[in-house]
Amino acid sequence: MIPNLLFFLVAALNGPMSPVTPELAAAPPSRTFLLRVCNKAEIQYGTLDLAIASLTPDLSHIRVTGWVLLRSSQCIDVGQFQKPGVFLYAMSGVGAEMSGDATVLCVNTNEKFDYTFLVDASPPCPGNYSPKGFALVELPDLQVDGFTFTIE
Repeated sequence: MIPNLLFFLVAALNGPMSPVTPELAAAPPSRTFLLRVCNKAEIQYGTLDLAIASLTPDLSHIRVTGWVLLRSSQCIDVGQFQKPGVFLYAMSGVGAEMSGDATVLCVNTNEKFDYTFLVDASPPCPGNYSPKGFALVELPDLQVDGFTFTIE
């Protein structure tokens, strides 16, 4: 399942180039974007822990990291990521989750984690990790260099 989804991400990055004027040719388009995430979930959910999966700059690996703390009613710049998007999973201290069915990756729900695996390989899932469904967050326009995703 993951190689098919990641093929989509890699294919979009390596898609055909549009013709550009000589002035624009000097400035190559950015292959990354700044992801900003906002926590607008109901106040009883409180702080959310956010996990992110994205392509590495060499486009041959997936990096999965957690946790970014996202306080209630707060927006934060999470980082620069490869276009066209990322996979996200969030959980709250009261058991609520923001998940998806784009792909399943493993997270350590008790402490920070950071691992990388080859795009065409199965992701690791050690004994102290749990499989979770991640949502695909895709840029609406590959020309933008920043995107805000809101959890409600």
